[in-house]
Amino acid sequence: MERRVLLAIFLAFLVLYVWQALFVKPVPKPGTAGGPSAAILQLTGHERVYVPVVAANVALRLVGFLVLIPWLGVLGAAISATVSLALATIALNILCRRRTGVDPSILVLLRFSASKRGAYAVRGADSGE
Repeated sequence: MERRVLLAIFLAFLVLYVWQALFVKPVPKPGTAGGPSAAILQLTGHERVYVPVVAANVALRLVGFLVLIPWLGVLGAAISATVSLALATIALNILCRRRTGVDPSILVLLRFSASKRGAYAVRGADSGE
């Protein structure tokens, strides 16, 4: 009896997973282009820099909600959330590059293809930057 229950649960999750993979298209998030800058800052001991950016993100989003939702409704909420997340992503990416020397964004791929001298995402000690 237990095997049937476990098999039924497994099949239910499998069907749900396949349904999502086939019919529910994943929506790209604006923060994904920034890479793992938040995690890099936290793991390298720069938590004090990360927290104010997140607090400013929440404050900006709240102000955007208060201003845009009465005017545009749900569209105003979406605009406010997207703008605040994009600005937080840019700020975290800049801070990550300045504090750790790591460029976690997808823009590092453009540097790889544009230069032939072998630039890396991590700034070296002898790079002169």
